Amino acid sequence: MTENQGSRQGLEGLRIVLVDDERLTLKLLSALLTREGAVVTTFSNADELLQKHEIGSFDILVSDMHMPICDGHSLIRDIRKLPPEKGGKIPAIALTAYAQHDVLARAIAEGFNLTMTKPVNPTELVAAIHRLMGIPK
Repeated sequence: MTENQGSRQGLEGLRIVLVDDERLTLKLLSALLTREGAVVTTFSNADELLQKHEIGSFDILVSDMHMPICDGHSLIRDIRKLPPEKGGKIPAIALTAYAQHDVLARAIAEGFNLTMTKPVNPTELVAAIHRLMGIPK
């Protein structure tokens, strides 16, 4: 947690990276999080994120699990191999349309901190980010 996270209202200034291959999901979640004050960077695939950006430049990751090319499972495994200063310990939320226990448990076992099922409830997503980042409501 950065020094000023404890005093944040909403998600003000929080740098969120959002990865999902569904354009509408990216657009809707980005608009929601931006409206809450976050600075949102979006990617339509995990491979693009890994190749073009330093994970450590973000505060939190929100990623779909089931994407072509490089899915959320591969993404989080690759991120967790990074040293902490490069983003290896970034808080991460997995989004999935599959609510089966084994799917959710696998996401946690691979390194995600929280899981949420799609369609994502906007209020619940914001609350989950608050909890994960230690931001008071």
